[in-house]
Amino acid sequence: MIQPTPFCNINCDYCYLPERASNSKMSAAVLKRTLEKVFASGLVGRVSVSFGTPVSRSRFQYRSTKRRSKLLMNYRIKKRICHSIQTNGTLINDGWCEFIKNHDIRIGLSIDGPELVHDAHRKDRRGQGTHARVMEGVRCLRKHGIDFHVIAVVTERSLDYPDEVFNFFLENGMHQIGFNIEEIEGTNASSTLSQNSGEQRSGNSSRESFSYRNNLKVLSELESSIARSRQSSLAQTRKV
Repeated sequence: MIQPTPFCNINCDYCYLPERASNSKMSAAVLKRTLEKVFASGLVGRVSVSFGTPVSRSRFQYRSTKRRSKLLMNYRIKKRICHSIQTNGTLINDGWCEFIKNHDIRIGLSIDGPELVHDAHRKDRRGQGTHARVMEGVRCLRKHGIDFHVIAVVTERSLDYPDEVFNFFLENGMHQIGFNIEEIEGTNASSTLSQNSGEQRSGNSSRESFSYRNNLKVLSELESSIARSRQSSLAQTRKV
């Protein structure tokens, strides 16, 4: 995967990537040399070019990099480039949807579940939750018939509300989901899932501290449940 810009317009507290406020970007010349060396090595068959959170930039600015676009298209014709965007969804609009469809770009959406889970960690640079804006982006993508997959980060908050997380994805028809465990990595120096990080929860006895092994078990069960629900929906559709 090639990521030509580190910039992100929001400030998730579990993000492990440094320099998220940097506006620097890879030049077309550097991208060209990178692709040439990657394919010349013979070690890689295809490359995914992910532009971080590119919708934070104007789509006109994105389109104006003609050398970069032409270079990517030349490789895509040879079926060696997969052009994708992983986005937080907060800035998706009609213009971006048209651009995405016209350029056959694959979309991945970052959303952790319902508002009470998502907004606990995924905030903007003013400290405000982003869930409502993400859902506006979801509605816009669907209005334009653009399919997308989801990446959700599993935190201690997620495990406090497993039913709510499951129901959110099910009710919103999000069946292509990748769950990432919150990790201590890069600039993220601590994790809410660390066995040594939290005190015993009070209140409802069913909401206790989970060991890392139990976290993985809950995650596996959640993925299996969503997969079964999707298969059931497909079976019902075929009957109709």
